[in-house]
Amino acid sequence: LIAIVAPISAVMNIQDERFVSTQERSTRYVSFDEMYVPESIKGNAEALSIYSEAVKELDNAMSKALEAMSKRLTEAYIREHQKEPEEQYIKDVIKPSARDLCRGLVPMGKQTVVFLSINAKSLESITKKMLSSNDPVNRLVGEGLKQVAKENVPSFASRIDPDDFELAYHAGVKGIELSNAMPEINDFESEKVELHGEEEAKLVEKIGLMALKRPEEVLAYVRNITGLRHGKYDALNNTVLGIGSLLFDIEVSVGTLRDLQRHRDAIKNYQVTDAVFYFPRELMEDPIFEVVERAIKKNVEARKRLSEMGFGAEAKLLLPLAAGAMLEMEMSFGEAVYIIENRSTPEGHPEYRQIALRMWEELKKAYPNLVSNLKVFVPERTSAYASREERQGVEEVNKEHLY
Repeated sequence: LIAIVAPISAVMNIQDERFVSTQERSTRYVSFDEMYVPESIKGNAEALSIYSEAVKELDNAMSKALEAMSKRLTEAYIREHQKEPEEQYIKDVIKPSARDLCRGLVPMGKQTVVFLSINAKSLESITKKMLSSNDPVNRLVGEGLKQVAKENVPSFASRIDPDDFELAYHAGVKGIELSNAMPEINDFESEKVELHGEEEAKLVEKIGLMALKRPEEVLAYVRNITGLRHGKYDALNNTVLGIGSLLFDIEVSVGTLRDLQRHRDAIKNYQVTDAVFYFPRELMEDPIFEVVERAIKKNVEARKRLSEMGFGAEAKLLLPLAAGAMLEMEMSFGEAVYIIENRSTPEGHPEYRQIALRMWEELKKAYPNLVSNLKVFVPERTSAYASREERQGVEEVNKEHLY
């Protein structure tokens, strides 16, 4: 078990590792008080001033946005219940929900804590990946992991440095591209999901081969084997449904990319860009968004100035979690249903819930006959947050046969 305190940008690279089990507290419960300041920035007074002011601007916008969103959610509660919420409800529901709505203002250089449960081979793999990175922060974390390996697994520590192939491979995938221009500001509804997969007839044929059924029997078979499920926690038959190759092209914010990293086996590649930022409509419609826009403008100016001074890698730490990410997720039919069921529930973050529902819409369009014969549990709702009754009734919702 290894505990790491590192910037969000570095932790994202760690959580990509396939055979590492990680634990990190959800952003809805973390205040992110500490910002990582690279030694190179500390050694330059002008750069430190630019860097610190940009962080202060985002922190100020975050504080005011949290206050505005908490007020908005409290007012919604009062309208629904005709009474003030109790303090415990404010602590457990309203403030975490407000933090969800505002998390896009958290810069990627904020420190977070992640716990790794890892074996020696995976430690070797992840250390090589971090040491291969073009990012100095990642390499610094890699050096720390290398030291852990030397102290705890000396038998392979001598071969833990990456070779030329590993250096080239890891430098070319899953990066952050900065233009340092003003981004396009979009709401979550502008995010995109596209599905590329096998034709339904071919997928049905494959299921038939696995289940020893003729193609014309497959739909009834799927209906029967999924019909006994009582909720999303009842597993699908992956021997039969764990087939096919579905590729989803997804455009989301970095915040939701981090949520989707829970399914890291499916993520084949991603690129982060500062060309577009995504925020919830609730925040964009509030007068406080003028403060957010000013903070974004100053953030862009700070990143541009730092890059011009030769601190381009350090400038990436100022990029907020609202920044766009383009990713590819490849999975089987059954895994797609699993992700959709587990990420569409009302208690989830509104952004990744919307992405899950869009994946569901794509699945229904591409495989209408399979889906219509499949018992799944997908509560279709699009508003940002569930009411208290809906949150408490999530399990009841999931037990309904909605499709």
